[in-house]
Amino acid sequence: MAESHVIYALKAKRQEISGYIDHLNSEIAQARAHLVHVDATLRLFGYELSPEDLPPKYYSTTAKLFDRGELQRTLFDLLRANPIGMTVPDLTDAIIAKKEWDGSDGHFKAALGHKISNTLLKLRNRRLLLSERSEMNGRINIWRLPE
Repeated sequence: MAESHVIYALKAKRQEISGYIDHLNSEIAQARAHLVHVDATLRLFGYELSPEDLPPKYYSTTAKLFDRGELQRTLFDLLRANPIGMTVPDLTDAIIAKKEWDGSDGHFKAALGHKISNTLLKLRNRRLLLSERSEMNGRINIWRLPE
């Protein structure tokens, strides 16, 4: 009996995921090798404490999500479509929906919200956006385009 198209597609997807895992494992091995070299260099320069006791630095999960200027353009598009303004959580949810990302990961959502907040602040400093405190909750900014 010939394989159904579902079986064929699932086998191809499994091969793709398996290849991606192999790629990530090789990147992990390379990163571990770099870490061993950095630890050895620390000891060479007289660092006497255990390098393993140094806490890992936060690695941004949002570093390469957007092309140059894409986040700003997306924010402007969303704010043009909502002239009364939007909050950062609203903008975050809208971008996640627009890009069809998984919004169930709280860490990712928080990191994306932080990236959006930073971009909004830069745009406000350049006087391209306005922000005002919400009447219901004075701690939440409503972002909108100038009139």
